[in-house]
Amino acid sequence: MLVHDMLAGTDRDLAKRYQARLKSGLPVNDGWLEALEHEQARQQSAAFYKLVGEFESQLGCFRDQTRTARQTSEGYGEEIAAQLEDAAGPSEGLAMLAEKLLTHSRELSEALRRNENDTNKLQRRLVSAKLEAQTDQLTGLPNRRAFEDHFASECQSAAQTGRPFCLAFCDIDNFKQVNDHHGHETGDRVLKMVGDTLASLSERGSFVSRHGGEEFVVLFHNMSLDKATARLDKARAQLAAKELRDRDTSASLGRISFSAGIANVMNYENPRDALQAADAALYRAKHQGKNQVLQAE
Repeated sequence: MLVHDMLAGTDRDLAKRYQARLKSGLPVNDGWLEALEHEQARQQSAAFYKLVGEFESQLGCFRDQTRTARQTSEGYGEEIAAQLEDAAGPSEGLAMLAEKLLTHSRELSEALRRNENDTNKLQRRLVSAKLEAQTDQLTGLPNRRAFEDHFASECQSAAQTGRPFCLAFCDIDNFKQVNDHHGHETGDRVLKMVGDTLASLSERGSFVSRHGGEEFVVLFHNMSLDKATARLDKARAQLAAKELRDRDTSASLGRISFSAGIANVMNYENPRDALQAADAALYRAKHQGKNQVLQAE
């Protein structure tokens, strides 16, 4: 789709970037296209959640205004009713007018109450939809979109406080073989199991999400690089020590392991550089035998 938009000119920005890359002599390859795709996803995610945030804010204001209007209307209605009771022989026309006004006030109050209830329901649905949009349906972990939001806020917080903040990319070893030999359903269960193993880290000051495919990302809050490495390596060792079997066929799955690369985000001027450093460390771990956790150089 990206290539089509570039060559057809349907996306002018992409077309310009494509021409600029050709002129610079840099390759137009899968790596560059994937980087573009991730960048677009981040931009779309940021724009979407900005819109959601604005809508939530406006919805909250509307709900508060509705509640205030309802309470005011009810107050006026009670005051009118009290005045009618206290009035000594009001004229027939004034009494009728007051009755109409009182009826209108009650109807308005009831309509505002219904509106307030509907607004509260809509706000709850919005919160639920936002949570669902940020959750990976297979593992139940936060997804890449949730990671991007959390990573951005955590980077800002860590920069202000100066506390350590580490990030790790984890990738299941030989996952394609599991899918090829045992089927995708078994592969899905392996993904869920590895996700659960990493999720156990989140109970101790970490944030775990599925980044895509068989890759996961872990954020370690207020934790040194060595301590975060040791904690992640302990989870890796516990997983690798298990002898697994396919629950449908009883066939042995062997031992499932993952490789990981980890970096201290605070060592980099640009947080995105920390992502690349952790990814490079993961690449080294894969090519140096797998089933290990390596720190970024």
